[in-house]
Amino acid sequence: MAIPVLRTLFLALAISALLDSSCRAGYGRQSLIVEADYDYASVCRWIERNVDAIQKSSGAKILETHASVITVQIETKYGTQTFRIRRSGQRGDYRASFLDRSSGTLTNYSYRIQVTSLEGRRLQVEITMTAFSEDVNGVSVNIELRKSLRMMRTFLEQSLTKE
Repeated sequence: MAIPVLRTLFLALAISALLDSSCRAGYGRQSLIVEADYDYASVCRWIERNVDAIQKSSGAKILETHASVITVQIETKYGTQTFRIRRSGQRGDYRASFLDRSSGTLTNYSYRIQVTSLEGRRLQVEITMTAFSEDVNGVSVNIELRKSLRMMRTFLEQSLTKE
């Protein structure tokens, strides 16, 4: 009777060791929507002129810019994440996608900013961020993304609110 118990224990330990490394990886996706009383063209121009300020408002430092390739550094609870993104897009639909990293655990990161016209000269700005980490679970990745978006919301609301 002791041998089956030991086999079960060894099997459980082997499975937990395999799960341990795979469960550390995590994915996160968070969005925010801000509405504003401005016309579409004005907000798109403002975003195009202030894209660095929008990125910085999320807690990111911009270390280098070479054309559309940006080196970004973000301090998280899990350490410093330094990586490069490529910005692209067209009026009303702005994106950034992960190229590579030089430090940290991110294996992918992206954001998308979409501007949509609403009725009565109103519009909405929707920002969606996604990230993959090889060593942080999904809940923690989502918490870090949510923190960035909360700071970004404050910046956007202050900038896009008519006094």
